Amino acid sequence: MNNLRVDLSITRNQIVQSLNDSYVLFAIGNPTVTGFTSGSVDGTGVVPGDGTVTAEWIILPTRNAAPVNASLYDFGGKFYYTLGGVEMSVTMWPATINVMPDPRMGVKYFWEKWVYGADPFAGLAGDPVPFYLGLLIYNSGYGSAYNMSMTSSQPQIVDNEKGLLVSFNLIGAQVNLQPVSPSLTVQLGDLNPFSTIAVRWILTCSLTGQFISYSASYQNQNPIGRSDVSLVDNVTIYELIHSVRIDWPTDDQIPDFMTNENLDPDYMPDHVHSSSNNDVFLVFAVRNYTQDNFVSNAAGVRLTITLKPVVALNNSYFYARIPDSFVGLSLSQVIRESDQKSLLMIDNVWRTQRTFYYAESSPRYEAWVHFFDGGANNSLTYTIVYNGLAPPINFRAINIGTNNLTLVWNHSNPNVTTFRIQIKLLGVNESWSTLVDRLTAFSYVVSNLNESTAYQFRVFASLNNNFELSGALTSGYTRAPINNTAAYTTGTTGVPQTTGTTGLPFSPTPEPTPETTTETPTIQVTEAPTTVTAPTNAIVTSSSSSGSLWIVFLIIVLVIVICVAIIIAIVYFVRRRKSKSDWMEQDTNILDMKEVKSQTQLEPAPAKTESTPTSP
Repeated sequence: MNNLRVDLSITRNQIVQSLNDSYVLFAIGNPTVTGFTSGSVDGTGVVPGDGTVTAEWIILPTRNAAPVNASLYDFGGKFYYTLGGVEMSVTMWPATINVMPDPRMGVKYFWEKWVYGADPFAGLAGDPVPFYLGLLIYNSGYGSAYNMSMTSSQPQIVDNEKGLLVSFNLIGAQVNLQPVSPSLTVQLGDLNPFSTIAVRWILTCSLTGQFISYSASYQNQNPIGRSDVSLVDNVTIYELIHSVRIDWPTDDQIPDFMTNENLDPDYMPDHVHSSSNNDVFLVFAVRNYTQDNFVSNAAGVRLTITLKPVVALNNSYFYARIPDSFVGLSLSQVIRESDQKSLLMIDNVWRTQRTFYYAESSPRYEAWVHFFDGGANNSLTYTIVYNGLAPPINFRAINIGTNNLTLVWNHSNPNVTTFRIQIKLLGVNESWSTLVDRLTAFSYVVSNLNESTAYQFRVFASLNNNFELSGALTSGYTRAPINNTAAYTTGTTGVPQTTGTTGLPFSPTPEPTPETTTETPTIQVTEAPTTVTAPTNAIVTSSSSSGSLWIVFLIIVLVIVICVAIIIAIVYFVRRRKSKSDWMEQDTNILDMKEVKSQTQLEPAPAKTESTPTSP
């Protein structure tokens, strides 16, 4: 048997496609043949006597073969051969195959740009803050994807200038509502038409850093190498602000992802990607607020605020953040006053103590309370509830001298009478030093201070031998040893301000304790600043930069005054000398005149000659 040739045909009431058709509803691979003496099924095949040959094709339908509904196709054809010089043909009985619609999948990755861990050049360890890697796979096709699995890569360090040891740890994973074993490879199961699967990995990083770029790619691998039969349409990556949960108007309890897609200097979110049907909603960042009420007692603190959006939200989704002035207290609730809805803690209410901004390479040490909500219908009054002992209030420095000042404060709980006072140089990265512990008074005189130096102080309250952890902050600038030199003091009482802006840095910000904070940026770490540690009593051994500036300023003013005085003296003496010279010259002229007059008067009068006339 020679010249064997096979022509395939795919029919659906009529011939739709043959092997050589240009209009492709099916991708047909090259045949795999066995048993031929030579050649293949293209008209060159030679079949040995008493032999058996096989030819197998892999046929993949494109999404146009069954775009919406299942479709039946008959797969058949003819094969031709020559036997004894006579050409013969045989029709193959068609096989009917039910072709199902394809799934059409899109893949979204969500990466948090900033990660917070230790900060070695600040000399602080710090507990790593968990961050999320999110994944949404959505199916916009009419077919299902079965037995899916997903493998993501470990984050990689691409720039480590200081050569520091950096490690990522995977501490948790979740597929929709189901927690799974922590692994970058997760089993997803079936993805039905027009549905979504959400995956959330939870990681930590040993050092503070930032992801400066992201990359994701996909490649469809099929046995015939055709790209037009891919089940994945696209892969995109978004910058994640926080993994939230959309609970209005309904709550599927599956994680959603709030993103920052429009660049802004304050790093505010602007969209939220829903795990339901791949919906994407706008998020309005509300920056302004007013404080309506503040209550502090033994149970804790209740702070009521009203958000002030620039535009009417009209039941839209929004994000807001306010200064967290009670870092040491437990944040238990955020309540929407219009309907007493309690926002979801952790998912929709969270706290941070460090913030990155796009124009800055190092994080700022700012304490914030963040929350996400929707459906508020422009009733944007919320009560924030803290549990625990509140810090002191009205903390300030008074009676500021060259080497001493007095700290005074109050407390909202009349049962609190014990306090701890600490000190450090203002603006210097150093540890706090305790001046006095368990002070039973509401004022304290700090002495042995350096002249013209800026200090920062904090006071903690204690009840039943338990100190609160927030503390109140203030600062004081000692006088210079010159009369009439003004003293300056600024500070915060530890109570949130009555007005503010939620999108801008809050100043002053309670500086975190060394055990929980770092100051070195990301993977490119800068050298640590030189610090001066204040002893318990003798306070400080170097003045602050602001004190030095005042001394330089006073010296410059003094030099200017001396120069002006010298110039005035020179002008005065020159004018005086000239005036005296003019007077002496005038006096000499007077003397000359007098001398001439005297001489004129002393000359003898000319002799008179008398003659007596004679008579002729």
